[in-house]
Amino acid sequence: MKNNGDIVQFLKLKDYVMLDNALGSGSFGKTVLLKDPFIDEIFVAKKYEPALENDKKAFYKNFLDEIKILHKLNHRNVVRIFNYYAYEDSYTGYIIMEHIDGVNIRTFVLDYFAPSETLSLDELFIQLIDGFQYIEDNGIIHRDIREGNILVDKTGVAKIIDFGIGKTFAKLDDNIDSLHGEINRANSDTLPQEHAGGIYTSKTDQFYFAELYNRLMREAENVDESDFSYHDILNKMMQKDPAERYASFSQVKNAIGKHDFSVMGISDEDKDIYQEFSILECNNIRHN
Repeated sequence: MKNNGDIVQFLKLKDYVMLDNALGSGSFGKTVLLKDPFIDEIFVAKKYEPALENDKKAFYKNFLDEIKILHKLNHRNVVRIFNYYAYEDSYTGYIIMEHIDGVNIRTFVLDYFAPSETLSLDELFIQLIDGFQYIEDNGIIHRDIREGNILVDKTGVAKIIDFGIGKTFAKLDDNIDSLHGEINRANSDTLPQEHAGGIYTSKTDQFYFAELYNRLMREAENVDESDFSYHDILNKMMQKDPAERYASFSQVKNAIGKHDFSVMGISDEDKDIYQEFSILECNNIRHN
């Protein structure tokens, strides 16, 4: 009989079937595709295994931090973590997370053809703003916004993945970020002003998401101005000076709502109906 505070150990380990042992790889490990035969579900397992032996101990804390970060999050547009195995004596481990059957955002936007799409560029943008707002509201900075870390599944749901170098933050934390030179620089058209000082905040996430979205739409052969409604919002998000951007993803979401209301089409028939209703209401007030 265990008492409160006692350690509960599960001796039987869960067995998985390997489906794809080369789903992806990077400097700090690889991802594989597994199947749980008991519940008949497919999962992605991310293994922490740096290519350089000297990195295993140095970056192990980042791996543990990713586990802690993902466990805090439960949102439709953010990848879910279901389990983890951390082996601190050998500086390795696994994260078991949901399998997203789809394509990355680059493939989706470059292959975009408006008449045949079930998910519009507007809807994709709004989903991702929702996801990043949720991340920000939970005090987390992603810090690695790139094509491969945003997926769109076959049902039209966007997913933000890979928080390997993400971190929790204190509001208005302007501490120097030691990783600022390593994050998402290769394909960017421009850099934010704070890059030079090594500062990375949630507003920097905002910049890089907008820069990525804008760049992919420009590269896509079948995308034109009319396929996206929020160019003004996107332009403000990617201002080089952080003071000229929105203060938060929550403000971006509010701007989208105001934008949609301001451009809402009202027909002459709707105006006539509203005018008749207004006249009736005014008459009722006078008679009462």
